[in-house]
Amino acid sequence: MDAATTPQSTARIAGRPIHPMTVALPITLLVATFVCDALFYFTGERLIATVALYALGAGIVFAALAGVFGFIDYFGSREIRNLRAAHIHMIGNTSILLLSVVNFLLRYGAAEPVPTSSLVISTIVFVAIHVTGWMGWTMVYRHGVGVSTAHGRAG
Repeated sequence: MDAATTPQSTARIAGRPIHPMTVALPITLLVATFVCDALFYFTGERLIATVALYALGAGIVFAALAGVFGFIDYFGSREIRNLRAAHIHMIGNTSILLLSVVNFLLRYGAAEPVPTSSLVISTIVFVAIHVTGWMGWTMVYRHGVGVSTAHGRAG
C-alpha cells in the first residue's frame, strides 16, 4: 500500500488529513452527553443534566466543524466516494449531527432536565457513533484513506 494507490484526504495541513484530527472532541462530548443523561436518570442530580446540555451543545459545534472537513474529503475524492464504508460513515455522522440538534432543541428550556426522548436520542447517538467510528477506521486501516507510506521523511 502506498500513497499513490491509496485514497488521499483533500483537506490537509502539511500533508496530514484534518478530518481525523477534528473528530475526538465531538465523539467525546456526545458520549459524555449519553453518560450524563444515564447518570441523571440514576441520581436525579440537576447539575449532571446541565453538564449534559453543555456537552451536547459543544458536541454539536465540534461535530459540525469535523463534518466540514469530512465533506471536503468525501466530495473531493472519487476514490473515497467509491468506498461503501465512506457512505455509511458520512450518512451516519450526518444523522448523528441532526439527531443531536433535535436532542438539544428538545431539552433546551424543557420543563424536565432530561426528557425521556432525549435519553432515547442520546442512546441512539451513542450506538451510532460506534458504528460510524468503525467505518471511519475501516477506511483508514483497510483502504488506507489518508495514509502516507513515504519512508525516510521527517515529521
